[in-house]
Amino acid sequence: MLKVFRDNIKYLSWILWVVIALFVLFVFVDFGSGVRSRNAGLGANTAARVGNRTVSMAEYQREYQQLQQLYGQMYGGQLTPEIEKQMQLPLQALNRAVNEQVLLAEAERLGLTVSDEELRGKILEQQVFQNDQGQFIGQDKYAQVLAANHYTVASFEDTMRKQILREKLNDALRNGIYISDDEIQKSYRDQVEKAKIRYVELPRARFQQEAQPTPAEVSAYFEAHKQEYRLPEQREGAYLLVEPDRLRDQVNLSDKDLQDYYSAHKDEFTRPERVRARHILVKVTDPSKDAEAKQRLEQARQRIQGGADFAKVAGEVSEDPGSKARGGDLDFFGRGQMVKEFEDAAFGAKTGELVGPVKSPFGYHLLQVTDRQPAGVEPFAQAKEQIRARLAFSRAGELAQQKAKALATQLAKDKPKGPEALAALAKQNPGVTYADTGKLGAQDPLPGLGRAPQLNAAAFALKKGQVTDAIQVPRGWAVLYVKDVLEPRVPQLADVEPRVRQALLTQKQQQAAVDKLKQERAAGKTLDQIAADLGLQAKDSPEFGAQGGIPGLGFTPEINRAALALQTGQIGGPLPAGQGAVLFAVKERKNWDPLQFATARQQTRASLEQEKLGQLLGSLVERRRKELGVEFDRALLERMGISPEAAAQRG
Repeated sequence: MLKVFRDNIKYLSWILWVVIALFVLFVFVDFGSGVRSRNAGLGANTAARVGNRTVSMAEYQREYQQLQQLYGQMYGGQLTPEIEKQMQLPLQALNRAVNEQVLLAEAERLGLTVSDEELRGKILEQQVFQNDQGQFIGQDKYAQVLAANHYTVASFEDTMRKQILREKLNDALRNGIYISDDEIQKSYRDQVEKAKIRYVELPRARFQQEAQPTPAEVSAYFEAHKQEYRLPEQREGAYLLVEPDRLRDQVNLSDKDLQDYYSAHKDEFTRPERVRARHILVKVTDPSKDAEAKQRLEQARQRIQGGADFAKVAGEVSEDPGSKARGGDLDFFGRGQMVKEFEDAAFGAKTGELVGPVKSPFGYHLLQVTDRQPAGVEPFAQAKEQIRARLAFSRAGELAQQKAKALATQLAKDKPKGPEALAALAKQNPGVTYADTGKLGAQDPLPGLGRAPQLNAAAFALKKGQVTDAIQVPRGWAVLYVKDVLEPRVPQLADVEPRVRQALLTQKQQQAAVDKLKQERAAGKTLDQIAADLGLQAKDSPEFGAQGGIPGLGFTPEINRAALALQTGQIGGPLPAGQGAVLFAVKERKNWDPLQFATARQQTRASLEQEKLGQLLGSLVERRRKELGVEFDRALLERMGISPEAAAQRG
């Protein structure tokens, strides 16, 4: 594409260069904790499908590496596998990659495109592709620069084209954003106006006994707040659940079944050459520390050559959080799954040989190949049990679907008069379980089943006495019978009395705390005198603004607003707070300056625009994910320890 260029290059677009730098930085495959197996699910190289678009494993791994780098810095290099698991880092990365495809799909839906000329212009703006005279460095050097950063010309230009398309989508959304003058001024004041207060907090728990509501008060409170307890439309009934796991003992597989599958799917059992290696990584985050990092690895090498255990040294020295806990073990991997420098060293090493230091974009590695698997077709004898498990799983799923459809057909024909008919069928059919729904809202989880949106939707499309079709749910297939349709209504007090009583008790306790502080303030006491008389401690807050919580008090927007409406020395409150009531004095105030605001006006507007753009993008992604449909690679999710349904809900 760039062979025809002879134009001078423009100055570097720093925003775009940051984008390029981020892509270059995070393109490398994850060591240790990255997902590598491709033997099931959507396909060998597919991590997810979004409508008719796909997320490749490479795109997922790029996002994963980016998050590891980001959180690694936030945790000061102490990002452990346990922390990654708690944060569900792999799932975060997968959803980020999915969202990228959603936004690209939206850009295409709006008719946004990137011409070859636009792409060419953006690439030629980058100084990395300029010679000393500001001209294009030539096609060969261009390809060499990309190859050094693990890109082909095609993959880099595809990445750039997508980035430009995203920028065009952002620009299109910005055109619909309106920001008023009042919004700009409020945003600026929220940023610059600050206060410090000295306060006393009276806990409402002190008024537990005296605030106990009488039955008459509970009844009156309920009458005044009935609509707050209004119930939505509900369904009540029962369902049958057919779980594949309960039907596996009904699946009979002969050796011929296994052999036939093996013969018809030889490609699934063709494996490339693989090696198993362990490594010690010393990162180089600062080029000035390169020699120091290399020396540390040399010292580790000398320890191992002197008889020290490789795994022990890896646990002490390695900076790869994904493998150090396993003694540096990376398990088996094939070509194309590690960065090139590491891959070349591993596949070129003899088993047991200590190799390194090897320099890669991550830093310096010391590696040792511990096992090898030659390329070839896995013998049937070795693959037999894997095939048996796979076929048993798929056929049990088919059997569950067939059984659920038969049950749905039978129930629709018999027109049951009550849930008892479903309970009887469950007893007659091994592998089928029965459960009551209770009073079920349109978005409520089903007892014993969890969230099953399709089943809820099917149930709410029916009338009393009707039965759904067989619906696939997270644990198998379900058929639901609607015993009753409950219209939106205000419940009887008896149905919600505990909730009403607690709400009223909290309100009365809160008010009692406020009244007590009012009484103390009316007596002319100072804040510290009030605190002493009530056996409390007056506290000083750090500086705070209009947004966020106040350390020590939590999220209390009323107190934030009240404090910023006063000046130094003035008293505020008492006001209800999280656990009681607060009386405070303003110790310090920082006010806004209209002249400084005039200077910062455009910057404030730009920040607001970016904030609203983020909200628009978030809303857009949420809506379009539902419309397009997202399917995750099951094998990938299994290795994350997450079900497909849970992944969809967390997306």
